[in-house]
Amino acid sequence: MTQKKILVPIDFSGCSIKALDVAIRLAKKMNARLIIMNAYQKPVAYTDAGTETKNLIKEAKSNAKKAFDRVAESIDGLQEVEHTFVVKQAFPQDAITSLSLIENIDLVVMGTEGASGFKGSLL
Repeated sequence: MTQKKILVPIDFSGCSIKALDVAIRLAKKMNARLIIMNAYQKPVAYTDAGTETKNLIKEAKSNAKKAFDRVAESIDGLQEVEHTFVVKQAFPQDAITSLSLIENIDLVVMGTEGASGFKGSLL
């Protein structure tokens, strides 16, 4: 039997961190592996492939990795489950879809705070 995989897209907001807490509890019960993903986008104003654009992309990736380090240190129980961090340059919905297909994800746990102001929805 293959190990289940749970994808947790996070933007490091409070809602996404709460979703990660829920995913950790689920992973413990299911003996699943977490794939914690952050997606970032290249600013539209920078559509060329110049040095400035490359530096912005490098900075976004570096910032995400630093934020992952802070999450790894501060979230209780994360060390108790197998997990990996992934940084993708893509729109979040595209990153979620592609990573779900590539990794054969069994469950996506995601916290949202949409335009309606409804906080903490878990999907």
